[in-house]
Amino acid sequence: MKITRRQLRKIIREMVLREQEDRADRFTLSLKVEYSPEGNEQLVLHVKESGMVYDLFDYTDATKQKGGLYGLERQFELDHGVEMPYGTMVIDYDGAGMGDLPIEEAFEWVKAEFEAQHGDGKILERRMETDVMKIVSRAIAQGPKTHQELLANVLDEFPNTSDEEIDGHIDSLEDSGQIIFDRTIQKYK
Repeated sequence: MKITRRQLRKIIREMVLREQEDRADRFTLSLKVEYSPEGNEQLVLHVKESGMVYDLFDYTDATKQKGGLYGLERQFELDHGVEMPYGTMVIDYDGAGMGDLPIEEAFEWVKAEFEAQHGDGKILERRMETDVMKIVSRAIAQGPKTHQELLANVLDEFPNTSDEEIDGHIDSLEDSGQIIFDRTIQKYK
């Protein structure tokens, strides 16, 4: 059985497309909070496999004219040799409050975050709330704790944070019902 040139080209084209699709599925994208040299918060997109970092605020800032989501996708393709697949998941690595979303929705979330909170530190505040919740949950999982024990656990990981700020986060966890204060033993559980 002979294979014509046309059939051979079709087979090669299908193999190349399949290789590109397989390669595109292997990318892990993470949303992280980092700081610019000036000390401003910025949301960045890390590509684990290549180590590439994209400043998402640059792509959402119209004054920088980087083309929004289209510009990001185009730069990704130039850097990696494949298109970013539609619906590629972005992992909220630092707990910035976005959750894990497809790239299109993640970009819209970042855009809204940039417009609403650029420069006023609310991203870091939400991140701190998430971190305190994780630390407190881990501590309570080992057994009931007093307020001072929870405070000490959080201060071990965030030594430069004021007691009042951490108290506020612990109180908000109690107010929201995420942790419960047992008055009989005077401890959180």
